[in-house]
Amino acid sequence: RGAPFNDADSNVYIYTGAGSLLKFDMTGRPLWEWRTTDEESAFASLPMLYEGSVYVISTGVSPHQGYAFAVSMESGVPKFRAEMPLNYWSTLDCWSIFVHAGIMVVPSGAENRDLNTRVLGLDASNGDLVWEYDLDQGVWNFMPSALDDDSIVFSGSCGRAWRLNITTGQNIWSAGPSGLYCSTGGGALGPNGIFYAVASYQDQWFKAKPFPDIADCSFVDYCPDGPGLLVAYRASDGAVLLKRRFMYEGNQYPAVGMIGSRLTVVVSMGRNPELIDRWYEQWLWMLDWVSSTTFHNITDWLFAAQWRSPALRWLLGIPVKQGRTVAFDAATLDQLWFVDDEPSTVYGAKGEHEQLFRRRARARADPRYKLGGECDPDSWGIPVIA
Repeated sequence: RGAPFNDADSNVYIYTGAGSLLKFDMTGRPLWEWRTTDEESAFASLPMLYEGSVYVISTGVSPHQGYAFAVSMESGVPKFRAEMPLNYWSTLDCWSIFVHAGIMVVPSGAENRDLNTRVLGLDASNGDLVWEYDLDQGVWNFMPSALDDDSIVFSGSCGRAWRLNITTGQNIWSAGPSGLYCSTGGGALGPNGIFYAVASYQDQWFKAKPFPDIADCSFVDYCPDGPGLLVAYRASDGAVLLKRRFMYEGNQYPAVGMIGSRLTVVVSMGRNPELIDRWYEQWLWMLDWVSSTTFHNITDWLFAAQWRSPALRWLLGIPVKQGRTVAFDAATLDQLWFVDDEPSTVYGAKGEHEQLFRRRARARADPRYKLGGECDPDSWGIPVIA
């Protein structure tokens, strides 16, 4: 569910959604492995290294449970295991723990598993709850940035941004478009003190306008400047410095860094692959005519067949999806260059179809694999400037 990560000695840490955390040296030699218990279940978060520990959250056997761990980087033995607070709800996106100034920052759903709309601050020494903050917009794949020694900045799925005091949870500022859920986008802090937020901002029927002086967007009259949104906030006080639309959906966090002599914001954009569950939802009308077993046999066969047949995908009206990676000037948000990816006509993400039924069977047999039944990734990974 996430990329490997390295420590200062070039050791590599890998975690699996099923609850395994492994450490290798730089040659690939295994150093240790730690695994959660059946009660602790699968991992809910991407881990983070902090002062000699790997911090990670597991889901527990119910969404209202969950456990926080600090695992020794040296030995692979947990330093503590703490039950998550009673107001914690585990969601199904791929969010990150953030540990800074002795506080472990964790997103949470609010009595549902669909969207993170709450942020919790836990004591990094024992997992105790220190503060909580309720958001007025959901955050997806939560990954904040440290602005200074005592505050973090992050953005929501509609492009709104916040700066919180990490030790108290106090809102220093929040600014930007309203809305509960718009995209799987997020933001990144640049070395120039500007926070760049990426999102989509559109509506099914009504014109959606994130700012008064920017183009609106709806599926009825299309979007003249595109559904994507890029906003530059001054991180110190939340002032909106720059904003613009772009022609593709904004569903991923940006990268900010130097390309040559120019500070650049790189955004990978495009429509996300369809969720596999929606494939089955569109055929639910068949249950009025056939048994549940027949329904699953037919829809499973169609799912496997469309993956192999471009003609069948065309007949079923599965749209062509193509994304783009764009570099913007960090000072002006002017477009510098772009690269298009290869178009895709399959229903879900590439690789989702071949092993779907085997993974689902494994998830039914072992609750640890419940997060691995299907992947449902975003249209791109987060760009890296190197």
